Amino acid sequence: MAVGRLLHGRQQVKTCPKCKINKSRAEFAVNPNQGDGLNSWCKLCINFQNSVPCECGRGRKSKTSKKCWDCYTVGMPGRLQGTEQLAALLSRTDRDKNQGCWLWTGALDSGGYASFTETKLGQKKAMVRIHRRVAELASGPIPAGYQVHHKCAIRRCINPDHLERTDARSNIGEMLARNAFLTRISLLEDALRELDPRHPALPDAA
Repeated sequence: MAVGRLLHGRQQVKTCPKCKINKSRAEFAVNPNQGDGLNSWCKLCINFQNSVPCECGRGRKSKTSKKCWDCYTVGMPGRLQGTEQLAALLSRTDRDKNQGCWLWTGALDSGGYASFTETKLGQKKAMVRIHRRVAELASGPIPAGYQVHHKCAIRRCINPDHLERTDARSNIGEMLARNAFLTRISLLEDALRELDPRHPALPDAA
């Protein structure tokens, strides 16, 4: 009861001597060594005092951090929208100069597709397949019933030029034809390996 009266008697606002602004007590960190139980400076001023400009030129970071919040946001595409999200997604790739694939360097889902977690206000977190999102952001909405097909057959690739919209039947048909072709190649390689293990056409030839 005595504690309740003490809290009730305290002022609900406090003036920060650094920024000279009256702020609520919640904007000051707890410090039991001070008479009112709070730091003299507000949290914002303390954070600013303990930070330095980030190399990106957009924000400030703590003296022990490598990046500012803006830099970390670029690494969290689920917090962005539109062209900013597209740029953030494409920036997290390794560019394959031979095939032209842009290989996602982040998380993959159980199917081996590039993915990230997106949270929208008032909704649960959702796992998003990045090749579909890139196709939408680069070329507009995907028609109902259509899938996004990798022309390069590399699931980690999110290069917009390697993605095409196709109906499920065509996508499955192309996949089956490709698998049959790869199986035939594998059988031919096995047969050639028995005849000439060092044939230059074999991928594992010495």
